Amino acid sequence: NFKGIAEIPEYVRQFYSLIAVSVEAQHKVLMHRDFQSQNIMVRPNSEIAFVDFQGARRGSAFYDIASLLWDPYVSLPVEMIKDFFEYWRMQNKRVQAYTKEDAWDSFIQASLQRLMQALGAYCFLSRVKGIQKFEKYIEPGKKQLLALLGEFKKMVKATEPEAIEFIEKALS
Repeated sequence: NFKGIAEIPEYVRQFYSLIAVSVEAQHKVLMHRDFQSQNIMVRPNSEIAFVDFQGARRGSAFYDIASLLWDPYVSLPVEMIKDFFEYWRMQNKRVQAYTKEDAWDSFIQASLQRLMQALGAYCFLSRVKGIQKFEKYIEPGKKQLLALLGEFKKMVKATEPEAIEFIEKALS
């Protein structure tokens, strides 16, 4: 609706379903589901605290790190995302069974799901609910999603090219 697209083609719906099935198949943990910069607090004694757990549930081990590293509130460059992800991967025992490449692929899939969900929420909250503060994160979110799609294309080569082209055109 935000872009005035009346009909989502079936091949795009299938692309979204493929991402959802791929993320659903990933190792499960208790995830925060809104693990982003605004939900991380630093106490006066420099301790770190996390807030806003009402959406927590079981899901992909990669979803929360995807939320944090592709956060439109911050918009980290891709190379920094790669460095932080690799540090996280090496520290996280739950994902050490994955190869480096499989962990990256799973992270990218979870990142696509999370960032598209966040953009949908920003559009809904700003346009439908009238909460204007979310509108300013739509453009940074779109920019992050374009960068993320670039990483996804490297990963999958020719898989779903027309769906990716449709999404990239909608983000332009």
